[in-house]
Parts: sequence; C-alpha cells; structure tokens
Amino acid sequence: MAATSPKNRTTTSVDIGSACPSSSGDRSTSKADFLAGLRQYNDTPAAVLENTEMIDLLLSTLRADFTVLETYCYQEQSPLTCSIIALWERRIRL
Repeated sequence: MAATSPKNRTTTSVDIGSACPSSSGDRSTSKADFLAGLRQYNDTPAAVLENTEMIDLLLSTLRADFTVLETYCYQEQSPLTCSIIALWERRIRL
C-alpha cells in the first residue's frame, strides 16, 4: 500500500490480485460436514446453525465465501490509477 499527498490531498493505492487459475474450491463437502466445520469457528450463534430455513438461505453464500478465502492467490500488479473512497462505521447500531 502506498500513500501520497499531492496538493494537500491524500491518495492511497492498493494492489489487487486475482485468483490463481489452477485453484478450485471444494464445493463437494456435504451440508452436514460444512456446518460441522462452521461450528468449529465458534462464531456463528447456535440459534442460526439450528435454524434450517436460515441455513438454506445462507449456505450457498457461505460456501462461496469460503471458496474465495481458500482459493485466492495474490499476484503482484500495478496499483490502481483511480481513487478509492472507503466508508465505515465504528459500531453497528441495531
């Protein structure tokens, strides 16, 4: 990551890679095995894991997220030539 300050303006550039072409995610894991693995993280509330309707809605998204995490391979590239604006909230208000 690099930051510069031309004319009192801060610009930050981030290198973005792409997935390795030879990698492929394992989508063949059974639903029960996938949920057992998810339980091991102790991050998902039991009420969510026990709600079959919720799991049916989220399962394909969760599998896709894990596939990205397991198959991503950084490849060095030139920094982006455009500005990026990132917004976030320090705490979530429910």
